[in-house]
Amino acid sequence: MKRGDLVFIEWDDIRTDLSTEEDSVPLKAIAVGEVHQLAKQWVRLRSGWYVNPEWKIKDTIVIPRGCITKVRVLK
Repeated sequence: MKRGDLVFIEWDDIRTDLSTEEDSVPLKAIAVGEVHQLAKQWVRLRSGWYVNPEWKIKDTIVIPRGCITKVRVLK
């Protein structure tokens, strides 16, 4: 996985259950997007953005690397 790749990531997300007697477990989650930035501890994906380079608005998700269970490079 490198910057600019289109990826499909499976990851475990935090779960909070209040006032319960059951044991909580992480939730399985997925994210699809373009790798925008890689850091030692996390990956930032862009899932939507404007193509006009003057507009800096984008939709992003940052996933801690320790939560990632599977990565598939799509393109």
